[in-house]
Amino acid sequence: MARRLEDLDALGQGMLVDRAADILWFFLGHHSWRLYVTDSGWSWNDTEKWLAEQVSAALLSDRVD
Repeated sequence: MARRLEDLDALGQGMLVDRAADILWFFLGHHSWRLYVTDSGWSWNDTEKWLAEQVSAALLSDRVD
């Protein structure tokens, strides 16, 4: 997915593909869903919306350390 985003020129300036892949894994991996839905009691819809917002902001950010 990160490579496809790079191909579409959809990553923030300076965002590397490997960093984008790590960000995608962090926000969209099973652990994040379990944390919010199971452990914190969020609804699936709220979790989906919030994670999508966060991953978008992280991938489009011009700030890359």
